[in-house]
Amino acid sequence: MIMAFALTGCAATGGTTLTAPDYARRRPQLRTVAVMPMKLNLFQVQAGGNAELIDEWRDKAQELLSAAVTKRLEEEEGLNLVFAEQDYLLQYYQPLWRKYRALFETVTGAAMRHGFDVTAFPSKVSGFDYTLGPGAAELAKLFNADALLFVYGTDNTSTAGRKWVAAANLGLVDYGYDSMIMALIDAETGDYLWLKRSAPFENLNLRSATDVERTVEWMFADFSAPAP
Repeated sequence: MIMAFALTGCAATGGTTLTAPDYARRRPQLRTVAVMPMKLNLFQVQAGGNAELIDEWRDKAQELLSAAVTKRLEEEEGLNLVFAEQDYLLQYYQPLWRKYRALFETVTGAAMRHGFDVTAFPSKVSGFDYTLGPGAAELAKLFNADALLFVYGTDNTSTAGRKWVAAANLGLVDYGYDSMIMALIDAETGDYLWLKRSAPFENLNLRSATDVERTVEWMFADFSAPAP
């Protein structure tokens, strides 16, 4: 699943953050956060519109994001971070990890469609109550964590040929929107505590240290307190 839920149905509103009703109480109780293996898709888009996933770009983006998230949450928020390794989870806990990664994508897809559209689902904004269920505690226990942090990102980079075609106004549109989603999940209950998406239609460059630091700082700007 390649971030199909990232911006679906969300452009109608300017909201970018959803928090649990009791987030202000629960957030200060967190001490250790397990950062789940990031799911990053970095595409190179050719002139004809074909998109190719570039593994080297993904690895670079993960390195930069890990460093920026560590700086923001450990140094500035005082949290202890544990980065879960994909290989470790797949080797020893594959059914558990696959189950909750798939569940996260499904539930987050619903949250993105409903929670950010205040005109159609106002109750889902004021009463943000999505959950992965208490079974998520099994995953959190592997890292002695109080919460799980999921990070998803998509970055589309056009080749010079595609930029020329677009400049020539030949009717091509972008392959897809750049986007980032982060979600904080309570370890004991599986409840969503905080869900943040990048600003709609923002251009991300996840291979640039400067851009990644700026993006991470913006994503966590309202992490310490509930969104207004």
